[in-house]
Amino acid sequence: WLWENRVSILIYPSKGEFAGATGAPAWAIGKAEYSRKTSSTYAGGETFVDSVLPHEMTHLIFRDFIGFKGDIPLWLNEGVAQWEEPAKRANLARYHARLSADNACIPFDRLMAMDVKQVAASGRASDFYSQAMSMVGFLITRHGSAKFRTFCGEIRDGRSLDDSLRFAY
Repeated sequence: WLWENRVSILIYPSKGEFAGATGAPAWAIGKAEYSRKTSSTYAGGETFVDSVLPHEMTHLIFRDFIGFKGDIPLWLNEGVAQWEEPAKRANLARYHARLSADNACIPFDRLMAMDVKQVAASGRASDFYSQAMSMVGFLITRHGSAKFRTFCGEIRDGRSLDDSLRFAY
């Protein structure tokens, strides 16, 4: 994270150039690349400072904490990044209501196996992100950030998700 290892923030002139350069899905407005330590987006996004930047930086910082040997479930990675977007965290109750009202909750075993990039066409990406944030929010608000940090540290240290959950909670 020092000068030689700092994060580069890349802002492409258009959404098309962003998608072409990063390979991001059509619905994406930002992308973090761990191997290059970059956070990318495109010009014109009104949510860059309040949403895209905190989200993508969280991916980079979280991966730096977990390391590359630990297997981070996608729901956890995206849930933590969503949790760090102030507007989304403030609207958590609205997301809960929508997930419940629309019967949009994804069973945990399916959520664990999902690649959100593959579900965008079916309209399930929004449900995936909302539910992932809700799960992270539950762990943090119900049990505290110290236990959540312990849980993440166990994953970092090579324990399975199940063992990490049992150990921390």
